[in-house]
Order: sequence, then C-alpha cells, then structure tokens
Amino acid sequence: MIMSNDNAAGDELEISFTGAGISLIGNWYKDGGKADVYVDGVLHRSIDTYYYFANQQHTESIWHVLNLEPTEHTVRLIVKGEKRPESEGTRIYISSAIIYKSEPKKNEFFKFSFEK
Repeated sequence: MIMSNDNAAGDELEISFTGAGISLIGNWYKDGGKADVYVDGVLHRSIDTYYYFANQQHTESIWHVLNLEPTEHTVRLIVKGEKRPESEGTRIYISSAIIYKSEPKKNEFFKFSFEK
C-alpha cells in the first residue's frame, strides 16, 4: 500500500475489506499533510498526519473506524495536498492496514476469563 511519491492533491488509496473495522497504519512525520477518509462513500473524517515534537516522529495508526456491521466495506483516503504551516510537506504515509473481524472463536478448548 504505497501512495505515489508526490502525494499531490487528489491522489488516493482505496481498500475493500470484509470486517467490523479497519485501522490504517502510517507515519506521523514532520512533512505530514492532510487527507479525507471515506467509509462506504461517506466522509468519515479529515486527518492531519503532521507530528514533530522533540525531534520525534512516529509510525502507528493514523486513522481507524470500529463497530461497523461485519460485512463488506470500502475505505478511500484522498490526499488534500494541504498542510499546517509548520509542516515541511503534504505527504501521507501508509504502510499497512489492520482489518478487525467479529467471528466466533476457533478454539473450543480456550476460554477468556470473562467467558462462562
């Protein structure tokens, strides 16, 4: 899942999945920019991936949604080509996605402490 190198306004990433949630893993960097994230064609939220405090940058979840119906969904991330004034760029870094599913457990011999 690599976006184009220029991260121009309108560049996009689309992921279709079956599950109850998804988390996009990427970077909070000093050249991070802004993007809009849509779930099933509806704007879920705008994100800003700029982060640079005490010379630190991070790789972690940059956006997530949970508690969806456990069916097929599509997520679209669209680069806005915008940034906050202190950012060095408008880049959006995506390295992976985690899909959350809601299914019965597969091991009948294991129970969590909250299960009776």
